[in-house]
Amino acid sequence: MDINMPQMDGWQFLDSLIFHRPNFHLETIIYIVTSSIAHSDRDKAKSYKEVSGFLSKPLSVEKLKQVAVRHQE
Repeated sequence: MDINMPQMDGWQFLDSLIFHRPNFHLETIIYIVTSSIAHSDRDKAKSYKEVSGFLSKPLSVEKLKQVAVRHQE
C-alpha cells in the first residue's frame, strides 16, 4: 500500500479497511511502500498492528525476496 494515493491516502484507506474488516490482517499481509522519508510516516506505520512493515522506494528485487522469505516462515 502506498501512502500517497489519489482520492484517499493510504492512511485513510487503512483506517477504512480496519473499520469495515477488522480482522483482515489475519488474512492479508500489509506493507507500506512509499517514497516518503518522513520519520513520522514510519512511526505511524508502526502504530498499526495490521501493518507488517514499511518499505522505502525504490524497491529492489532483493528487498522483495526478503519480505517473501519472512512471510514463508
